[in-house]
Amino acid sequence: MRVKTIIMCVLLSFALAATVAAKDKRQTEDYTKHPGYVDFDALEIFTDEDAKIEVYLKQPMLKLLSEFAKHEDPDLFEIFAKLKLVRVQVFEVTRELAEKFEEVSSKTIKELDKKGWERVVRVREDDDRVYVYLKPSDDYDFIEGIVVIAIEDFDEAVFVNIVGEINPADIGRLSGHFGIEELDSIRYEVEKGN
Repeated sequence: MRVKTIIMCVLLSFALAATVAAKDKRQTEDYTKHPGYVDFDALEIFTDEDAKIEVYLKQPMLKLLSEFAKHEDPDLFEIFAKLKLVRVQVFEVTRELAEKFEEVSSKTIKELDKKGWERVVRVREDDDRVYVYLKPSDDYDFIEGIVVIAIEDFDEAVFVNIVGEINPADIGRLSGHFGIEELDSIRYEVEKGN
C-alpha cells in the first residue's frame, strides 16, 4: 500500500470521527445539481465490498480539512475551501469486469461530450484506458468539475469526480494530495502553458 494511500485513510478516519461530532452543525446540499457533478452508471456493476479505495468527502468535511491546512499551507486551505465534493473509487477487477466497466463507461463519456465537458486526456494503450474531463465555467475562468475514468492493466478500475471551483493551476496540488496520478498529465500541460 502506498504511503499516500495510508495517509489518506488516516485523514479520512479522523475526518469521519469529526463528522459524527459535528453532524448537527453541518448543512446538507444536493451536489447532484452542481454542474461539475457526474452520475456514473458504470459503478452499478460493483458492490460496496468491491471497492479497495473509497473516498467521499463533502463540503463540510473539506472545510474542516482546510482548517487543518490553514496555517501550514494557506494555498491548500484556499483550494479546499472552494471544493464541494471529492469522490474517489478504486476497484480491483477481472479482465471481464474491466471490459464491462469500459463498455458502460462509454455511455457516460458520450454524455460528458454532449454536456460541454472538455476531454483533456485520452489514453488507449495496451491494457490502459484513461479519460480525463474538465467542466469549465461558462466564462472559462475556473473549472467546475474534474472527472477521471480509468482502467489500468485491466485489473483496476478508477472513478474520480472533484466538484467545486478549481483553479487550473491547482490541479497538480489536488493530484498530489489525493494521490490521483491520472491528473499528473494535466498538471504538466498547465505548468507548460505558464
